[in-house]
Amino acid sequence: MGLLREDGTADKSAIRTIAKALAGMMFDDLCEYADRDGGMLSTIARLTQLRERASPRDLFLAICMVYDEMRRPLPDLIWWIAGNDEIVPIFVDSFVQSLSQILKHIQNEGGHSK
Repeated sequence: MGLLREDGTADKSAIRTIAKALAGMMFDDLCEYADRDGGMLSTIARLTQLRERASPRDLFLAICMVYDEMRRPLPDLIWWIAGNDEIVPIFVDSFVQSLSQILKHIQNEGGHSK
């Protein structure tokens, strides 16, 4: 799948790339589902706060719970990542950071792309 090197160690660059792509997909889902009453903002804020104080496993579970709240299926790749304790911390950190960056970009650009 490309997230592990031949020696079995995590390919951090590949994991960050996947996390960024999956965060973009979640952001799109959040825009459709949770934007009423600031739901998107509160969801991203909640994950960002958890990133600072929770264990990677707890943050991973929180991401899964957001999919449950939206009644969306968890992407298969996230299921696969769940089984690898070396990948989870890298993935969740990059995933939540990417969500926050997307939100900041949208807010700074007024919702318009260049």
